[in-house]
Amino acid sequence: DAPEVFPLGETIVTWTATDDYGNSISNTQSITVLDTISPVIMAPSDFQLEASHIENNIIDLIGVRASDDVEVISITNDAPTVFPLGETIVTWTATDSSGNSASDSQQISVIDTTIPSIITPNDIQVEIYDKLGVEIDTGIPTSDDIIDSQPVITNDAPEIFPLGETIVTWTATDFSGNSASATQTITVVDTTSPILIAPESIIQEAINHEANPVRIGISEYTDIMEVTSITNDAPEVFPLGETIIIWTATDFSGNSASATQSIKIIDTTLPTITSPVDVEVEATSMENNLVEFGFAEASDQVEISTITNDAPTVFPLGETIVTWTATDSSGNSASATQTITVVDTTAPVVENLDSLTFEATAQNANLVEIPFITASDNTEIISITNDAPVLFEFGTTIINWSVVDIIGNQSVVEQQIDIIDTTLPTITSPVDVEVE
Repeated sequence: DAPEVFPLGETIVTWTATDDYGNSISNTQSITVLDTISPVIMAPSDFQLEASHIENNIIDLIGVRASDDVEVISITNDAPTVFPLGETIVTWTATDSSGNSASDSQQISVIDTTIPSIITPNDIQVEIYDKLGVEIDTGIPTSDDIIDSQPVITNDAPEIFPLGETIVTWTATDFSGNSASATQTITVVDTTSPILIAPESIIQEAINHEANPVRIGISEYTDIMEVTSITNDAPEVFPLGETIIIWTATDFSGNSASATQSIKIIDTTLPTITSPVDVEVEATSMENNLVEFGFAEASDQVEISTITNDAPTVFPLGETIVTWTATDSSGNSASATQTITVVDTTAPVVENLDSLTFEATAQNANLVEIPFITASDNTEIISITNDAPVLFEFGTTIINWSVVDIIGNQSVVEQQIDIIDTTLPTITSPVDVEVE
């Protein structure tokens, strides 16, 4: 009664022998189909997964394949519920219905290639206060990582920051060695101008109108860093008056400060003046005498701006003091005097006097009206007199005219006065007489 095919396990086959007479006898045969061949199992391919956690990475394991000549009744693995960072060997086991089993392994790699995030502190700008540099609290960056909640943070900041811009590189490194960097700019600036003290103001006596040399001195300065240049706009020589010099100190950072210095070139020295020589001229008038009195000479350390005098346009008779004044461009003045003398040494001029003839009215007591004579003088005639008698005698009388000017110059001239008798006598005859 053997089946055509045998199932797994023991099958009792009963053999029966029967003779021609129907007699039979049976015996059994045990046919045991064994399963001693292990199943064939092929674990899924090795798997690599980006970590989302240092310990608790969930992975869906699929893709295992198993086969058996009989029947695979179970496929199991020893995978943890969650996978830690790193490499985990998962052993897959396939068991058939006969209890044969086979295993294959799968490598699960939970890797961390994700770099941390890092946010640096804000950029910082500070004013320098020490030439060697400044200490700066750079702050603390913030960092995060999928795996490592506290990545290691480092930076390359110096202990002391020099003037200028320093790039600080912050680096966050996680548990897996992934690192991310970000930069922070630390700027140490120098916006403080130097302190500049100009030399003291100078007042100096002028020796020239435009070209006065002056030792202006040296300015003083201080600065946090270094002063690279000290300049001024002083001319080589100074003109008369006040000149403002601007001193400028510029430091290494280009900051500059200015201060002023006053240079005053003053002129308090009086000019020298020499008046023309005194002049004496003959008067031509009492008040209106023109005189050529010359020119004064003057000199000054700086510049003579004017030479003036108080001379009148015309000079009167007598002595006139002319004051000459030289004034320089600074207003300093000096004076000198010149004496102009207008003299009158010229006697008055009297025209030649004609002889005068008058008709006698008496022998010794002729009253005559003599015409007033005409005279001239360069100045002024103060008197014209004569020695004529009150009554003239018959005949010729010489009279003297005296003309005196205001100075006392005198001219005397003669004039002939003739008393003549050209008048006929009058006569009255007696009355007519008739006599017998």
